[in-house]
Amino acid sequence: MPKVLVITYHFPPDGDVGAFRVSKFVKYLREFGWDISVITVSPKYHKYSNPELLRDVSGIKIIHTRRLRKPRFLKGFNEQGFYWLPFLLIAIFKEIYRFAPDIVFFTGRPFIHWIIAPFLKSLFGISYVLDFRDPWRFNPYRPKTYRLVIPASIIERLAVKGASAIIHVTEYAAELYIKAYSEIPSKKFHVIYNGFDPDDFKNLPSPIKFSNFDIVYTGSFGTFRNPQPFLEALSRLIVEDQMSPNSIRFIWVGSPEKRIIELIETMGLFKFCEIVGYKPYREALRYISGANVCLIVAGNNPYEPTTKIFDYMGLKKPILALIGAKGFIYNVLKEYPYARVVMHSPKASREILSYLRDMLRNFPKECVIEENFLKKFERRSSAEKLSKLMYEIINDRR
Repeated sequence: MPKVLVITYHFPPDGDVGAFRVSKFVKYLREFGWDISVITVSPKYHKYSNPELLRDVSGIKIIHTRRLRKPRFLKGFNEQGFYWLPFLLIAIFKEIYRFAPDIVFFTGRPFIHWIIAPFLKSLFGISYVLDFRDPWRFNPYRPKTYRLVIPASIIERLAVKGASAIIHVTEYAAELYIKAYSEIPSKKFHVIYNGFDPDDFKNLPSPIKFSNFDIVYTGSFGTFRNPQPFLEALSRLIVEDQMSPNSIRFIWVGSPEKRIIELIETMGLFKFCEIVGYKPYREALRYISGANVCLIVAGNNPYEPTTKIFDYMGLKKPILALIGAKGFIYNVLKEYPYARVVMHSPKASREILSYLRDMLRNFPKECVIEENFLKKFERRSSAEKLSKLMYEIINDRR
């Protein structure tokens, strides 16, 4: 049985979105014949806790480590991997001698602790795989401060150069790296999508609803996602069609953000909005399950890999997407029969208003979707792709 050592800052019971991808990999890699050991931080460092995620990794050996406190003079330096690095290094050395892995799987963010990877390869001759859930050096939405750019430029190049495989979650992200690291054979770069796990949808409690027509958005907006055209359309619809809060609501499942709340208040939409805050994953699925329309708002970069799209499709919901660039989201949704994609433009609000009116009049009783289309987005399919890739790497070294 081949052995893989998984290095991940986010792992159950961590409720951060970064824990989902790796926990599903671990769940299904075991099914494909892998012996797995995981090194992660202690749960006391998690911002959110979601213990229900532990059911996916029951029986897996998990090594929890400490991390350093962030000193005051590094207030603006939020690379969590930096503070984890000393304790992680000790844990890795111990586990290499105890577990003797055939391959090491690093997933990020955070990324800065990836500086360990090429040295492990040199010292122990162990191949490693890098899994970029987001780009690091080339992330268009990260602040370009010297504290981030310099380590990213140096460490990322070292880590990528020594990796046996580099994985991205969209073709557009992979293309960024193929172009930037043209000296590395392009065959080393791979795309493995995020996705949904049908097991998570089984035995869900009853859907959560607030009105006759709920529009649900899950997750954060951040600084680069602008929902203003959607909110303008909703405001016009309510005023022009004389709608009440019992008729229509916007449901936001995620931590409140001041900028968005102020926008909602400015437009007089507060009584038509439910800001329910962060919810554990299975509870968030209940809001999606109760939705009449699920909303995606994306920034202006084609690589953007929002994970909510897969839960929306997995639960077979109509999707309204407001995006700034044609890329991954656009290409996926053009194959999904119950999606409407609206580009950010001066007429975006009018297009959304027209779509909402049409959906209120002609809401589909059932969304029928080709199962083969959804199959490729299942977490098991993604893990199978990773499993085959790691088997190939191990066999090539023998």
